[in-house]
Amino acid sequence: MKIRSRTAASWLCSAFLLSIVHSQAHADNEFVAQHSNKCIDVSANSKSDGGNVHQWECTGRSNQKWRLEPTRDGYHRLVSEHSGKCLDVNNHATHNGGNVHQWSCTGAPNQNWHLDYAGGGFYLLRSELSGKCLDVNGPSTNNGANIHQWDCHGGPNQRFRVNNFNNYTQTRNPIVLVHGVSGFNKIGGFFNYFFTIPYQLERSHATVRIASVSAFNSSEQRGEELLQQIYGWGFHKVNLIGHSQGAPTARYAAAKRPDLVASVTSVNGVNKGSRVADVLRGIIRPGSNFEGNTADLVNRVGKIVNVLTGSWHDQNSLAALISLSSPEMMNGFNHRYPRGMNNSSYCAGGGEHGAWSHDPWGRAHYIRYYSWTGTAQSTHWADITDPLLHFTGKVFEIPNDGMVDRCSAAFGQVIRDDYDLNHVDSMNHLFGLRGWTDPVSVYRQHANRLKNDGL
Repeated sequence: MKIRSRTAASWLCSAFLLSIVHSQAHADNEFVAQHSNKCIDVSANSKSDGGNVHQWECTGRSNQKWRLEPTRDGYHRLVSEHSGKCLDVNNHATHNGGNVHQWSCTGAPNQNWHLDYAGGGFYLLRSELSGKCLDVNGPSTNNGANIHQWDCHGGPNQRFRVNNFNNYTQTRNPIVLVHGVSGFNKIGGFFNYFFTIPYQLERSHATVRIASVSAFNSSEQRGEELLQQIYGWGFHKVNLIGHSQGAPTARYAAAKRPDLVASVTSVNGVNKGSRVADVLRGIIRPGSNFEGNTADLVNRVGKIVNVLTGSWHDQNSLAALISLSSPEMMNGFNHRYPRGMNNSSYCAGGGEHGAWSHDPWGRAHYIRYYSWTGTAQSTHWADITDPLLHFTGKVFEIPNDGMVDRCSAAFGQVIRDDYDLNHVDSMNHLFGLRGWTDPVSVYRQHANRLKNDGL
């Protein structure tokens, strides 16, 4: 008998841990039902619109293989390798029992599916149109059992293993995550600045390192510290992903040693300064006792971070504040390190998607540039950081994440500049509390993008 209730618990267990494929579709994926160990199969090897979809003993043939192609945030269409047609809810049905078949790809919501991680290596396939899940009727274990949509309950007849998906994030070059201002790599050896992100990348065979640089210092000083760690790791090249001030930190490292960097990605990056830093700079008068006392207090916080992380970095909060101000970023840093930037105006958008840079020995190296950001401030009622970001977001005149606006975040190839993410969500904090956009999916998607781009 089919389980027909969708409980709140099943939704909470459906953490969105699988992201979309970007530039090249992933071919040869089999979707295997947990309860029957049978594959999603196009009946009778049909190549026609309306060819039915059911389960069948896995044969490895093309009518059981599906490409995952991105449509929009978190959603895929499943394209049959055999027919080139899409997995489709018949007649745009939104009711339980709506049949699923193949149809010419149209891009409509009844062909878009979100893969919700259900644990144990299995996923639920949820229709964008109806919010219902792909379901084996019965739940039967027989060959030919029909597949339709039903309320998501997370039962084994709705859980599918995705074969040949285990190397989804396996980039050619290791990924290095670079934290922002006031940040750290790990506290106590287990609490990550990028909450669960390293694990979520590594579980699909990415090699990941977390940089440890000054919590408070200039982007150049932090970049020098980053380079020292890259030297120590001994990798041929790395993909740098920097959050907040981690973005200009990574840009500096790439500019100084392009022979060691394959790509730079800015995540909610302070690439043209932050209005919050500008306001603070206006409040704290240069050379005043208040400036000195405040800087000393913040530097002490940075030294506490040193102790908690087992590292030792110089802390210079005043240098950090100046580095993050709009005048310094626009008129100083971006002129010294212009790669990936469009400095023609503040809201000019992203810059070049890739460029050649010369290392200290005169050799040229090509580096790719990417960015994304969010424009939300309050995304989850239980996240205690949201009120602060809601408050700081008021100093901006354009869409922002509470700390950085979308114009400042633009760099290289702008993947998206309006995610439902605030500045803290974009590193998957506070403890994974978030809004509609799943940052884990965004990072995993990007690792796959880097992989498909040969990086």
